[in-house]
Amino acid sequence: SESQLAEAQRLARVGSWNWDIRMNGITWSEELYRVYGVDPQEFTPTLDTFMRFLHPEDIQFVAREIDTAVKNLGPLDYQFRIVRGDGEVRILHSRAKVVADEQGLPLKMYGAAQDVTERVLAANQLKRSNEKLRALAARLQSVREEESLRIAREIHDELGGAMTGLKMDLAWVNKRIRDASNESVRQK
Repeated sequence: SESQLAEAQRLARVGSWNWDIRMNGITWSEELYRVYGVDPQEFTPTLDTFMRFLHPEDIQFVAREIDTAVKNLGPLDYQFRIVRGDGEVRILHSRAKVVADEQGLPLKMYGAAQDVTERVLAANQLKRSNEKLRALAARLQSVREEESLRIAREIHDELGGAMTGLKMDLAWVNKRIRDASNESVRQK
């Protein structure tokens, strides 16, 4: 069962953890060590060492989320970034639950963290592509409207000119045939 769980965590890129709040001791699954890029033999997880991995822009957010969950004995569900030892930034989604003792004091928190970097990057790329497509569609619509306006102007100008010329010619012809003796010619 343990090897199947470890394999499932590896496949899903989900690592589990358990934090003894009173002793400030944290245990990580093998997959969580892999996600963070550290050797289990050379790294001891604590809340402080966990916080050192956080992306500088996410430190206050994560600290606030953890404090709120511990204080309210509520669930934890958040996304944050870590910076691994090799400098690579990874995006994690973590969910956790707080366990309290009989007096309602927080005893421990346990949860899981999933590496969602590829999924988030793909979603961001899709969003950018959709924005580009929307901009392209708007530009295409604008070009169509401009072309329709140009064609309408051209038709108006050419047809208007032709109609004006025709009207002038008809006025000239009408003036010339008024004196004609044939009534049918005059009517036509």
